[in-house]
Amino acid sequence: MVRSFLLCLMLGLLMMVCIFSGCHKAPKSESQMRPAPTPEVVPEYIPAPEPPSWEPQQPAQPRSVDVIVSESKSILLDVHFEYDRFDLSSETRRTLVQIADWLMKNPGVKIMIEGHCDERGSNEYNLALGERRAKNCESYLVTLGIDSANLSSISYGEERPIDPGHNEIAWAKNRRCHFKLMLY
Repeated sequence: MVRSFLLCLMLGLLMMVCIFSGCHKAPKSESQMRPAPTPEVVPEYIPAPEPPSWEPQQPAQPRSVDVIVSESKSILLDVHFEYDRFDLSSETRRTLVQIADWLMKNPGVKIMIEGHCDERGSNEYNLALGERRAKNCESYLVTLGIDSANLSSISYGEERPIDPGHNEIAWAKNRRCHFKLMLY
């Protein structure tokens, strides 16, 4: 019994020595803690700050609806798509960049993006394709910095053709996204 007590006592002392010797760190001297001070250069002459202007600033004048509508006719141009496609061509991207620039200059303006298709394909398929076209344009405008709250999209599929013809020229005109200015 005495032997097991001595063994436990020795192991306990050995553990305490190991714990306390492992935790000991050399204190850093004060010269190691702080870098050497650099002399501060004081200029001989300090110019006085300019006094604030007391003239009231004119708030930016909101643009008239007539000006916005007039500009939108030359900016909000239709973008066209290849047959059975909804990806954005380089020409379409350039047009969308111009639209985004104009929307940035007119932050309160909201637009509706209408997706359209030609008459080939079922009504359901064309509605889905028109929606993908409109959503793709909307997503690209959002990546260009346009607030998604100012954009909405809808698909008309083949229901609102711009050209009622039944040939390739008419179909090419009808495969488009149309941008409509929303005035409330």
